[in-house]
Amino acid sequence: MEGKGFPLGRGGPRKILAHRVQVEKAQKRCLRSWRYVKGVRRATERHGERIESASRNYAHKLGECVTELAPRYRSIVVLEGLNRLRERAKKDSKFNKKFALWSYYKSIQFCIEYKA
Repeated sequence: MEGKGFPLGRGGPRKILAHRVQVEKAQKRCLRSWRYVKGVRRATERHGERIESASRNYAHKLGECVTELAPRYRSIVVLEGLNRLRERAKKDSKFNKKFALWSYYKSIQFCIEYKA
């Protein structure tokens, strides 16, 4: 990691949001009947798999980065309890779309815990 900066690669939350937008566009084209249109259903599943893959990949890279930086700067990593985060975020409608991206907080937390 010397001299490279953070090895998080391209994409991350932006890539996940882009796939989520594609899913929403495909669903809006067919309104409520999108569940019954085979092509839309397949596109939704395909983008869903890409969202899962990108979020899992980003969580692993972020966990690796945090566990490499902590000893270098002689710091301690403190993780917060995320049990009621979703209920608190439901109150703020502006924050909902961005918060939905961070629904994988627990996977990031898990990656940091097992790598540390």
